[in-house]
Amino acid sequence: MAFVEYLYLDRQRMLGYLEQANEPEAMNTIREAGFEAGIASLKASGKSVQRPRAWTDHEAASRVEHLLYMAKDIDYGRPPSHVDTQSASRMFVTEVTTVTKVVVPVPKDADLDLRELIFWSAEPYAEDYDPASPKWEAQGTFLLLIAHPSSADGGYSGTWSGKSALHALLEQCFPSEAGRFVHLNQKRAGPKPVEILRELGGIVLEPRRVKCVYKKRSISNELYYYVGEEERRSNLLIGYPLFIQEASFQLEAKVFQL
Repeated sequence: MAFVEYLYLDRQRMLGYLEQANEPEAMNTIREAGFEAGIASLKASGKSVQRPRAWTDHEAASRVEHLLYMAKDIDYGRPPSHVDTQSASRMFVTEVTTVTKVVVPVPKDADLDLRELIFWSAEPYAEDYDPASPKWEAQGTFLLLIAHPSSADGGYSGTWSGKSALHALLEQCFPSEAGRFVHLNQKRAGPKPVEILRELGGIVLEPRRVKCVYKKRSISNELYYYVGEEERRSNLLIGYPLFIQEASFQLEAKVFQL
């Protein structure tokens, strides 16, 4: 049996989804013992009954992922482009990838009742980059997951062009610092998302291979960055994780078999 190590789990959000699916509680089936009167004696009897109980974290994560799969509302792998119309109607993504966790202190001028924000960032898939494509064409998709209070959620929005999704996030969470990164809205290359978060005082941890299920929040095609001396343009997808678990060979195989 392969045990699962959860690195993050948004229990409040997942229980809200299970309540909407009319599954607010898990059910245990138990056997109740009893006796029936015979002609000369009593004989043992019993019946199966269901008793409600709270979902465990692992049960909630597994059940929500299954419900999304059955509803055809989940993609397997992040979209390679902001104009991926095939996945535009699906609000959730599951993927196995390598993420870097960054913990950033929240400034006092931010309208957030939090001491810190936690991000997980993943670089575009290497196979989504074609060196023969025009340099102005956005290729591949960075992923930035943010552990966000469930009550502050919103619907998915495609920030199609002209406005950086990352700069919009900085304006909300780090209003006094957003002006330092105006290049994000000026089609000029700069640091990658992890380096920007480091400049904001973030503590950058070691990359880890994970499986994550997340809700898409916004996407744009206005992320310009350097690879060595080469300037590239990419998409950036921002999402809210439902759960993040340490990946294993068994997990990777399971994701790609579904």
